[in-house]
Amino acid sequence: MASVNALLTISGLAPDCLQLEATESMAAQSEAVQGVLQQLKARGVSLALDDFGTGYSLLAGVHQLPVGVVKIDRLFTWQVDTSLHHRFLVRATVMVACRLGMSTVIGGMET
Repeated sequence: MASVNALLTISGLAPDCLQLEATESMAAQSEAVQGVLQQLKARGVSLALDDFGTGYSLLAGVHQLPVGVVKIDRLFTWQVDTSLHHRFLVRATVMVACRLGMSTVIGGMET
């Protein structure tokens, strides 16, 4: 947290112009990590949950994290054209994130 505060001060960047990413597995790791994420959000920094679906699969608990963006990992998205299973998982994740007021980013989409 101190490093982020120092960088914001040195650069003059407004906190709301900065988005940091935390992997799903790191965000679910401990209460200490979640506490730092809460502090960053309170400071005005935007937070994104990266690699969603590859770690602890927090779909049921994603609402407890202070993130505004869910980045769905390309492991799910690269097969969305050919796999009904993957298409369903991506659609469900987008719907849950949307209902929770979060944005989504789909990784690995080229077409």
